[in-house]
Amino acid sequence: MITSAIPSQPTSASAQCLCSYANTTSSLQVIRMGNPGAYSFERVVFPGDRVLFEAASEAQLEVLSPYLGQAIKIEKIPCRQLQVDVDEHRLSA
Repeated sequence: MITSAIPSQPTSASAQCLCSYANTTSSLQVIRMGNPGAYSFERVVFPGDRVLFEAASEAQLEVLSPYLGQAIKIEKIPCRQLQVDVDEHRLSA
């Protein structure tokens, strides 16, 4: 299942990119991103799900997932690494 988290307003005047994140684990994850002076979002991502979102290319996505049943592991991923090449995914008419 693909969930869209594309904001209704751009995050800033800086370069925007369409990004994709997939939960490849067997556990629920929480992803979040906050851009100072702009929108922020937080979503639950089920195992096997993919989320599409728009972000500033310099932003970072935080991924929170359970770790050893007690702790929370936080991973930070630069959005430029999650960028989707839109032209590559267009269908020809």
